[in-house]
This record gives sequence, structure tokens and C-alpha cells, in this order.
Amino acid sequence: MDMEAQISRRLRDPLTWAEASQLAKTVVAAVVAWALAVHVFGLSQAFMAPWAALLTVHITVFGSLRRAASRRAPLCSGCSSRSLDLTQ
Repeated sequence: MDMEAQISRRLRDPLTWAEASQLAKTVVAAVVAWALAVHVFGLSQAFMAPWAALLTVHITVFGSLRRAASRRAPLCSGCSSRSLDLTQ
């Protein structure tokens, strides 16, 4: 099979597009989370924001929202308890 046919077949494959959109969504989520942490909230440990974003991204939008909601409470409570420990 020649190279042009392989590329054409790959571009028509829905799995390729699903993987590409998942990758794009993950990158956007991590970059936006980091930018918010640094520029809006002024956090000194901004590396945690993209990490948390990566944990919440899922293949579908509904899956992302559901996973984000299920992980938001533990992440927030962990961050809150950690910040309280640092002030004591």
C-alpha cells in the first residue's frame, strides 16, 4: 500500500479523529488551567492546576463534566486542608 493511500485511510478513520480531539481537549484544558492559576489566581504552585485538569478530562463532554464533579470535592477539600496546615 502506498503512502498516499495509507494517509487517506487514516484521515477517514473515526478513531483517529476521536484520538486527535481527545488530545486537543486535554492540551487546552491543561493550558487554560495553568494560565488561570498563574495569571488570575496568582498561585505559587501553578503546576498543580494542569495536573488537576488532566485528571478531570474525559473522552466526552458529559463524561468530563461528570468526572470533574465527582473529583472536584476531594480536590478542593484536599487543597483547603493543605492550606490550613500551612497557616498553622
